[in-house]
Amino acid sequence: MDAPSLTFEALPRHAMHVLPRQVIFASLLELSGAELHDAIERELAQNPALVKDTPDPPIVPLIPARSGLATAPGDPPAAQEPPTAALLSDTAASLPSDDRWLAAYLLADLDERGLLGRSVEAIAAQLQVPPARMARVLTALRAVGPPGIAATDIRECLQLQLTALGDRGIAVPPLLSTLLTQPWELLIRPTCCAAEIGASRAAVEQALDFLRRHCQPYALQLSSRPVPAAAPAPDLVVFRGPGGELDVVATDQESGLRIDEHYLEVADSDQLPRAQAAQVHEHICRARAFIAHLQQRTGTVMTVARAAVRHQAAFVYDGPRAHTPLTRSELAAALGLAESTVSRAVSGKSLRLPDGQVVALAALFGTAVGAREALRELLHGDPPARSDSELAVLLSAAGYQLARRTVTKYRRQIGAAPCRRR
Repeated sequence: MDAPSLTFEALPRHAMHVLPRQVIFASLLELSGAELHDAIERELAQNPALVKDTPDPPIVPLIPARSGLATAPGDPPAAQEPPTAALLSDTAASLPSDDRWLAAYLLADLDERGLLGRSVEAIAAQLQVPPARMARVLTALRAVGPPGIAATDIRECLQLQLTALGDRGIAVPPLLSTLLTQPWELLIRPTCCAAEIGASRAAVEQALDFLRRHCQPYALQLSSRPVPAAAPAPDLVVFRGPGGELDVVATDQESGLRIDEHYLEVADSDQLPRAQAAQVHEHICRARAFIAHLQQRTGTVMTVARAAVRHQAAFVYDGPRAHTPLTRSELAAALGLAESTVSRAVSGKSLRLPDGQVVALAALFGTAVGAREALRELLHGDPPARSDSELAVLLSAAGYQLARRTVTKYRRQIGAAPCRRR
């Protein structure tokens, strides 16, 4: 019996493939301003062909602040400059310009107590810089910061403070250097500690008392008052153009990025071996792609923000009471974009209004912002404590057609109690 013959037929197959560049663009698009800054710093540290010039911040005029935004009695004071900002300024003054980003990285890596939590060698390895270079930056930072700043852990923080005391001519008990090598649980038992290190109990207690009186475990607790953190810079700024129309400008985090001219010159020459030339070309291509993705991101965010701002012009000038309904899907359809693209462009972005107020870009979206604000005003000036049904009638007269149960939902969202408890 003859074996059956096999036949093969090519059939068309349709499938959607996501390109790597689309994934990179989508991941950059949804980053907040702070996250984007970190992504740019990581790329700068990893790609020597990519350099950054510091751009000037956009300067836009402010319109007079609308009524009701003035600081009221009892409002918290304006945010002050964080201590790390002053430390960066002082440290940068003693460093070459090429090393200042390393100082900024170290300061950003500190926790709220002023500790690094890891060795400077580990940080140097992560950033791919020579350990000696990172050590010089750390030395410059500690020279201007409070004693113990940027220590690896509490023990090193205390040791650095003791060294600073000795440099000031204060006699430090020699026994402390030995005590700081002992387990913490042993230090709270002076008798056992004295027996362990071969010293008298009195000497141990005297040394520990000196430590308590002159040192603190965390460098950033050396100041008597905590300094509130400064508000982050907005991602976008709204301003009124010469013709009166609202427009938007970005803070241009990518505008200072460029490819190192030296790399371009080397790439155009034939001076390098083939392997090194291929690596140089790879760095240049990667830098060009990263800059292109950032420009695409900025363009998309600007397009979405400009359209949303112009739709909400009344809200920009007059506040939440004038907010008109706008959804991400509606704006996506009007701009010819995917709804997911608009959502990523809006996520985590902040917007400075022409009067100086900073709001989330997401505040321009929603279908019930104006209604909730109108309800808030009614409840604020509600002497007779009206019911939700009565409030629905008043809102209807103001142009907001809401059912009673919807009014109840909005009242709960703004944290107002029912009429029987007001």
